[in-house]
Amino acid sequence: MKRFVAALTATLLLWAQPAQAQSILRDAETETMFAEMSGPLITAAGLSPRDVKVVLI
Repeated sequence: MKRFVAALTATLLLWAQPAQAQSILRDAETETMFAEMSGPLITAAGLSPRDVKVVLI
């Protein structure tokens, strides 16, 4: 019985497919709005808004 369970487990592990990554849907209008809203916060942090990329996931 133990050999059967071990063989079944090995078979299932070898048969498993790797996970497929989901694509990211991006909305340019929303990302632009967040980039504009975050500008003062980024500047207050001592960074340049041109050097920071805002991506909404």
